[in-house]
Amino acid sequence: MRYILAALAIFTSFSQAVASITEGGRCMLFGNDHAFAFTAIPGWVLDNESGLSQELHMVFYPTRQTWRYSPVIIYGRAVPISSAKNIESQVAVTVSDFRSNGSTNYKSGKKRG
Repeated sequence: MRYILAALAIFTSFSQAVASITEGGRCMLFGNDHAFAFTAIPGWVLDNESGLSQELHMVFYPTRQTWRYSPVIIYGRAVPISSAKNIESQVAVTVSDFRSNGSTNYKSGKKRG
């Protein structure tokens, strides 16, 4: 019985470490041909739970907001260069995907620093 409880405790702590919503959190997005590291900016959270239904393994939004209702979001998604003609067409595909999956007010915009 002790072994079962110990295994359950290890599994529970591992699953909590893997999926979380963390202010100032850090994460890595990687695949066969890419690897990117990200850190949430001050006042923002890293959330690797809420975007999973949209195949987003890392999403960011301001602290005290939620992925669903935040007026501004950031997320990471790798796209093979062979599937994107240019940046503008990839943005159009992304906006269309979000609108098709329930975010009807989703829009994009350019911001110059």
